[in-house]
Amino acid sequence: MRKTVAIATAAAATTMVVAACGDATPAPPEETTAEGKPTEQEPTGEPTAEETTEAEPFDPRSVDLTNMAWRYASVGVAPVQVDFSDGEALGHFDRWDGQFVIEDEPLYVDMDDDGDEDVVASASFNAELQPETYQWVTTEWFVWLTDGEQLVQMPYPLTSSGDCASRTESVQPAGGGLGVDVVQNQVGWQSECAAGASISVDRTVRVEHGNDGEAWLVQTEPFPSWGGDCRPLAGDVSQLEASDVSVAPGLDAASPDKRAMVDESELWMSETVDGWDFVTYLHEGDANFVSYCGWVPSS
Repeated sequence: MRKTVAIATAAAATTMVVAACGDATPAPPEETTAEGKPTEQEPTGEPTAEETTEAEPFDPRSVDLTNMAWRYASVGVAPVQVDFSDGEALGHFDRWDGQFVIEDEPLYVDMDDDGDEDVVASASFNAELQPETYQWVTTEWFVWLTDGEQLVQMPYPLTSSGDCASRTESVQPAGGGLGVDVVQNQVGWQSECAAGASISVDRTVRVEHGNDGEAWLVQTEPFPSWGGDCRPLAGDVSQLEASDVSVAPGLDAASPDKRAMVDESELWMSETVDGWDFVTYLHEGDANFVSYCGWVPSS
C-alpha cells in the first residue's frame, strides 16, 4: 500500500513540473468591480486604420483636358460645346465647319489666391476649306479653376490669337506667383487687317470673386481693367464717365480715370450677365490707341 501511494505522489509532482514549464508566468486575475463584475478597459487613444485614412487632395495635374468637354468661344463668337477625344474634335464654330485641336501643354498656376493650382490651357479651331484641308482661324486660352474636387472652366477667353486679329505671344506665371502675365500684339484702332497686330500690350491677370461668389478675370497691371480677351474698338462710340466702367460686374471701377471713347457694340458676353453690358474703351493720352475692355450697367 505505501509503495502505491509513493508512485502516485511522484506522478503528481511530475505533472506539476510539466505544467509549470509550459507557463512560467501565470496570467493576472481579471479585474472586477466591487460587485464582482469585470471592469471595462480604458480606450488606448490610438486611432484605428479606418480613422487615419484621409482622402487624397484633388490634383489638377491628374485631369486630362484632351479628353474632356470644353466650352469654346472667342470674344466675338458665343460658346459652343466641344467634346475632345485625344485632343481633337470636329464641329462648327462661327460660320465654319472644321476641327478643334489641343496642342500645347497646360500651365498650372494659382489664379485666385486660394493656395490651389488652377489651369490655363489653349485650344485652336481650323476651318475645313476642302475635304481634309484645314486653315487655322483662332487659338483661345481659357482658365480652369480648382474647386477642391474638379476643374471648372471659366466661360470667357483669357486671351487669343486670330487670323487678321490680335496675336498672343506668351502666357506665363506672373512674377509674384499669383495670376499670369499675358503678352499680346493688338490690331490698332481703325487699322487695316493687312497692317497686322502691331501694338504690344503687356498685362497681368488674376481671378477675383464678386460678393455673390462669381469668378471674374481681372487685369491688375498696368492698371485695373477687364482681364479677359478684348476686342479692339470697332463699332459705334460714345462718351462715358470713368466711374461708369467696371473691371467686372459688381467689382471696382476700371482705370485710368479718363476715357476718350467707349464702343458699345453688342456682343454675346453682354447677354450673359443681367444688367451689364460688355464694352471696349480707349483712354486719353494713349497715342497707340490700345483697346481695353470693361463692363457698364445696362442702359
